[in-house]
Amino acid sequence: GTLARDGVLLKVNGETAAQEVELLHPLILLRWARKMCEDHSIPHHLQQAYAADAMVGPDAEKKMENIMYHYEALLKKCVESKEFTLMAFYCSRHIGKKFLNMTVKAHLPRQLSLVHKVDNFQNIKEVLHYLKQGFIVVSQAHSEVGIEYLSPFVCVDTEDLIVAAVQCKFVQASCAWADMKSKMEKATKDLKEEKVRFFPVFYTSVDQNTIHSDTFSDGVYFTESDLFTFTKKLGILRLHVMKLGAKLQEKYPWLKQAV
Repeated sequence: GTLARDGVLLKVNGETAAQEVELLHPLILLRWARKMCEDHSIPHHLQQAYAADAMVGPDAEKKMENIMYHYEALLKKCVESKEFTLMAFYCSRHIGKKFLNMTVKAHLPRQLSLVHKVDNFQNIKEVLHYLKQGFIVVSQAHSEVGIEYLSPFVCVDTEDLIVAAVQCKFVQASCAWADMKSKMEKATKDLKEEKVRFFPVFYTSVDQNTIHSDTFSDGVYFTESDLFTFTKKLGILRLHVMKLGAKLQEKYPWLKQAV
């Protein structure tokens, strides 16, 4: 179509149809974002996501959550005032059945940045204040265990707040899901006490192509393949070539050339 003709949409060919990927040209997106980022939320968060990705190295886990919450923010702005399912938003193969058809909305603040940072999550009243306004709330405490940030939605059926409690793990080839769930359980204690509905979202770089359905029944889980599919709209990132693993490069051999 028009995007392909103008060089904005790239098609990377593979040996098989399954290895072919269409993606937007990141340099063109970044140039547009830099031009517009002071006036509009989508380019603002797009530029911030690319800036965070530029800091990614093979041994660095920090900055990963920065990519993800800015990416979630721009996705939310794209669907502002619309109804959508959590399945449509997160696009992972590993999502609990009760979330597949859960219809939600994103009520957003009328500000450039949809992200609000707090010192930590200990002051739950303050955290809820910003969540109810529609902000993604990020803890700046590097010692925060179990949650990197909180991302709010509103259930269409009940108008209740429902919060995604997000954790990012990008340092291992496999994950101890039970340990991650245990830490999440402790970190969400205050949300439970405030009777706020929530569900876990785990962004990981694990190459486990199969996770038992009972593992992800309580929320949304991303393997490296899920994460690539979810974020490839941004083009090929350092995240893809430095943090995701060998299994993904086997499926898309051209990723090795981008390192």
